[in-house]
Amino acid sequence: MQGNEMVYGEDAVLAALGRGRPTSDSGLILGRGIAVIRDRWDRIQQSVEFENLITEYGDQVIMERYADIGVPDDEPQGMRLGSGGATAVAKTGAGAAIVTYISGSHAAHDSGPTSTKPANARVITFSSVWAAGTATNGAINEWVVTNENPLTDVAGVAGNTISRAVTGSALDKKATDSLTITWTHSFEGS
Repeated sequence: MQGNEMVYGEDAVLAALGRGRPTSDSGLILGRGIAVIRDRWDRIQQSVEFENLITEYGDQVIMERYADIGVPDDEPQGMRLGSGGATAVAKTGAGAAIVTYISGSHAAHDSGPTSTKPANARVITFSSVWAAGTATNGAINEWVVTNENPLTDVAGVAGNTISRAVTGSALDKKATDSLTITWTHSFEGS
């Protein structure tokens, strides 16, 4: 028996057991995170886990930066908050950007982004913090990651929104509270 015959024999056995080797890669990008409101004594007042949708523009930015095509658009710079969460997230159109912007809620990334490699994923983590006295609002239910550079105090557009998330339960950030949003994009493959 030659070396290749053993490999093919093992593959045949694995295939018969329904455990064959993958013949192609099936990668995807998953976005998720957590939003946490803390009071002036650093006690958690509200915590919401979320999933997001990476927009069509976000797909383009990620893949063109990966492939080093042309002059890539800027990397993510920060986040924005809104109260238009009744509009579902979408790859394009109204659901691909902040619907109802909360004035003064643009925030640069506090740290990162950082890159880690747990298990079978590459995880990029973004974090932004809104200190007490900023973005005070009782109806925060949408947020985005944006690559607008420089980051300005406007709603932004789908053409600079990497990803958007909405939540069914609004965050109530009082003037003395802080808000931290930690957002991950996981690049998972088989």
